[in-house]
Amino acid sequence: MEIRAEDAAAPDAGCLPKPQGITQAGASRTLTDAEAVLLERLSDTQKLMIWRYRATLSWDGEVLGQYYLYSNPFVMTVEE
Repeated sequence: MEIRAEDAAAPDAGCLPKPQGITQAGASRTLTDAEAVLLERLSDTQKLMIWRYRATLSWDGEVLGQYYLYSNPFVMTVEE
């Protein structure tokens, strides 16, 4: 799965629209459990962020563990 992130504006990270996850087959779904992670403050109104999503690895019906997926970096502009 791939996480697609786009620049966005919101009052805070908790208000950002959740990202889309794209499977290898091309199916898309909203990752409601994704977490926005701050990488760097660029200015008073802009932050460099990434999305982090915890996924489960399973094979042939057997759960093999969990892992994290990360998006491309994006800029969040803080709205007043």
